[in-house]
Amino acid sequence: DWSGGVGTALGEHPYKKRLDYAVKKLAVQQKYILDKEQFYECIYRIIPIGESVIIYGIGEIGKLLVEVMKDSYKIETILDNNYCECTYKNIPVFPVIDIKEINTTANVIVTPLGDADKIQQRLVEVGFCKEKIINMDEIFNVE
Repeated sequence: DWSGGVGTALGEHPYKKRLDYAVKKLAVQQKYILDKEQFYECIYRIIPIGESVIIYGIGEIGKLLVEVMKDSYKIETILDNNYCECTYKNIPVFPVIDIKEINTTANVIVTPLGDADKIQQRLVEVGFCKEKIINMDEIFNVE
């Protein structure tokens, strides 16, 4: 019984984290599909137009952000430890360990919804300003 109720020794269901992530990702995508203006306003409210931005993660949401932000922001780079190409839409892509030449004072948007806290901690450890690291939950109030 994975109900999580009293008396069970099994703990949290092994797929709960995946399901939570999928639901959050769908919520972000739904906001974009249903109301693009509101989607843009959520970003503009957190990061003023024209500022430098680094996108962490080039999955579905990261690619969506590149499309949304490319004309209004300076996307300096994309950080992704699993992406095998050197660029995405002419934007350089680096793993986090290769940040020697990256502007660590830029705004960083963390797109992976499930591990944002761990990623934020790692980014701070390598030199990014904690106050400039923004996760998708903060932008879109995804619960």
